[in-house]
Amino acid sequence: MKYPKLFQASAPPLNSLFSGDKLAVMLRRTREMLLVCVATVALAGAGIAQVQPVSPLPRRPASAAPLNSDSPPLEAAPGIPLPPYGTVWILDSGEAKSRLVRMRPSDALPDKHIAKNIARNEIMILKNVSTLDLAGAASGLRLTGRPVAIFVRRAGPATQQVQPLGGVINVPSHFVLLRTRQLDDRRELCSFSFWKLGGKRTRHEDEVETSTEEIGDGRWLKLTPKQPVPDGEYAVVDMPEDATQANASAYDFGVGPISVKPEKHP
Repeated sequence: MKYPKLFQASAPPLNSLFSGDKLAVMLRRTREMLLVCVATVALAGAGIAQVQPVSPLPRRPASAAPLNSDSPPLEAAPGIPLPPYGTVWILDSGEAKSRLVRMRPSDALPDKHIAKNIARNEIMILKNVSTLDLAGAASGLRLTGRPVAIFVRRAGPATQQVQPLGGVINVPSHFVLLRTRQLDDRRELCSFSFWKLGGKRTRHEDEVETSTEEIGDGRWLKLTPKQPVPDGEYAVVDMPEDATQANASAYDFGVGPISVKPEKHP
């Protein structure tokens, strides 16, 4: 059967449309379009996952109390907390109400009493004496009442760094309350005696009897006088247990009016 020429020109053979390079190009382009569609869907899904809202963790307000803060603050007396600074504080009974007074250290100076010792040796008293003195006949810190208790912030174990006459050393020591002797323009913190012909020197001091206890999990040391403290000049000292040494730093204070009559040296 023969077709007219018109149909032969407008309808080429089917195998001429999908043969050779044309078919390969169409397949490649189709595959590329499918890959682009798959990649687009994957990226869109990833983007949605990234912008999902996340609930923030609850934050503790800045003003909230720290952890383990249920325990009450350490107090020197009801309504009088111990401060977080300073080393030695004294609870003064006061005229109207109790108050907490900060104490500051003073340096004591050695006095060898050379002239008196020479005179002693001339009359065959071969026992020499030296003293450790605080400047001034009275302390600049005066209590309005009586000392109720003394609080010492502990810096470490029982072995403390003290400043004896020969320099700073680490020795076993303990805090004591001493009554100082007024001598003209100074206050005798303690004295030493030693024999000229031999023997080691011995320390002498006027210690006020106190009870000592650790408070605040050992962070503080509390010294309480066992008897009412009379008028006079006093000092809190970290004294070495070695009786041949003495700490040259003291926390001094006075109770009652300043006495103008110095005591006689023995």
